Amino acid sequence: MAWIGRTLSFELRPVPFTLSLARERVGSWLDDVGWPERDRDVAVAVVNEAVTNTIENGFGCGDASAECRVQVQIDVVPADVAHRRLVIAVQDNGGWKRPEIQTVDGLGLLLMDNLGEDLWIDGQADGTTVIVTVHAQR
Repeated sequence: MAWIGRTLSFELRPVPFTLSLARERVGSWLDDVGWPERDRDVAVAVVNEAVTNTIENGFGCGDASAECRVQVQIDVVPADVAHRRLVIAVQDNGGWKRPEIQTVDGLGLLLMDNLGEDLWIDGQADGTTVIVTVHAQR
């Protein structure tokens, strides 16, 4: 079980072209750790939505200046095969605006909430952290 106890961590600039880089990096890493194929798309979609939210809503960082960054970390939580899970954390250093769960423009938070088991958002003046737990299908 190569996936137990593994971590992926990387940093991105908050600009739209980095979305494809994030998706590729996460998908490749999940392949490398032997994460079940049927569960990869869920994790990739969660990361994509969380990074998209930082790009669209990270006030003060929309200009992609050198100081603005998005940190992505995914941990494979050790558990037996029936209970394995990923803890996905995406953090930016932009400003904070209380998001609407459902808006016409975007359904990212709703999507992350439905794809993951737990959605936790901590918005502060100096940045936002989104943590989503994704369980593997049994």
